[in-house]
Amino acid sequence: MRCDNCGAQVGQEDRFCEQCGKPVAHADVQQQNTVQPDTAQRGMESGDAMPAAVQPSEVSCRFCGSPAEPDMRFCQNCGMALGGDDAGAGGTGARPVQTAPVGAGTGADTDTAVVPAANTTAYGTQTVGTQSVGLPSDGSQSAGSRPGSHRKAVIAIVAVIAVVAIVAALVACFQLGRRSASNDAGRASASASASQSGTHARSGSHGDTTSKSKDSDSTVVCDSTPTAEVDSVDHSGSTMIATVRFSASSCDGEFKQRDVRIAFKDGDDTVAAAVFDFSAKPLRFSDGETTAKLAFSTSQYWRPYDLIDAYTTSVSLRTKTSGEGKGNTDTHGAYGGANVDATEIERYAHDALEWQVDHDQLDISRFYDAPTTQLSSKKYGMEIDGKVWKYGDIYAQFLDLRAKWPSAVMLWASDYTYYTRNGHESDFYVVLSGETFDSKDAGKSWCSENHFGANDCMAIQLD
Repeated sequence: MRCDNCGAQVGQEDRFCEQCGKPVAHADVQQQNTVQPDTAQRGMESGDAMPAAVQPSEVSCRFCGSPAEPDMRFCQNCGMALGGDDAGAGGTGARPVQTAPVGAGTGADTDTAVVPAANTTAYGTQTVGTQSVGLPSDGSQSAGSRPGSHRKAVIAIVAVIAVVAIVAALVACFQLGRRSASNDAGRASASASASQSGTHARSGSHGDTTSKSKDSDSTVVCDSTPTAEVDSVDHSGSTMIATVRFSASSCDGEFKQRDVRIAFKDGDDTVAAAVFDFSAKPLRFSDGETTAKLAFSTSQYWRPYDLIDAYTTSVSLRTKTSGEGKGNTDTHGAYGGANVDATEIERYAHDALEWQVDHDQLDISRFYDAPTTQLSSKKYGMEIDGKVWKYGDIYAQFLDLRAKWPSAVMLWASDYTYYTRNGHESDFYVVLSGETFDSKDAGKSWCSENHFGANDCMAIQLD
């Protein structure tokens, strides 16, 4: 018999035409029983007929496993090309020929080949090797896409999201770290400012600075020598204490020089001089100003403290000038200094003695009318009380006595007949207490009451 489609000769048992692959109408119903269960199920669900069974043969289909005749070009069960030279009929890119059972519930003519829908699920096409096979198409994968590409895309998206999240977390941690560091720096800065202000306040309580503290760095060292002027002069016992205002217009920091010679002058006379060390306790400047107290012992000033006029006294500073011996200790918050050179002391003391004698002449005239007491009579080079007296010693003693008795005065004995009338030596510097009495006896009693010895205090009256 011949194929209804192409007219080729077909065998009695052929179910499909070997030439065109079309089903043969008289195919044995036995093929229906050999269809794979899942294919049969799909056929029944779609309402298509089951394919008929084929007789056993020596060759099997490499796609569905159904037996086939050696000379068949197409599988009688699935319609796929069998092996051989002509197998290229189902070559690369060709749609597979889908077979359907004849008749069987389709409502179609039993002599007409019907291509059934094997399943209600839509199938895409994918090329495998040189054959095209049907693949499920659920909308998530388009025809021609690689298997698993959707999963890889999802993994890639997840990876990108994870990287973005990690970067965001790192950025957040970095910002938090910077903010924390900034806050710590702010707290440290505020603490340092508070500590610095406290240091300035403590320095002010010492008396070496009365200016207000500044936010500027107090560790700045002032290299240039400041200028100074006397604000006031006072005393503590026989020690003179001067309050001095220092100015350093080019510096807002610390002046911490050692061996700084500070001298007070009244006209041409040096009335005070000492060498100070500011390295341990620097002068601290604020707005270029600071105030400090300086202490001068009786070997460092050469005029009674109450006779030094702050308004007419000039101050000079000279650095890198070493002092004599160890510096005096601080007194009542005032800087103590070391003595200047001994030759300078002698010169300044001699000038002070001459000035003092001239200054006190008017005041001494009142002792012509009333007795007073003599407390000291010294001359240069005299050996007494275990030492050789010099000008510095003589004037220092005068300052000590005047600190106790502020009315004390000094005279040069050769200027008064009381000391020269008997022809005795009269080249002495004499210190009088300045106290007046009704009689010499009253004067002697005063000497005893103040614990002077017979050779240290005596009542006199000038004539």
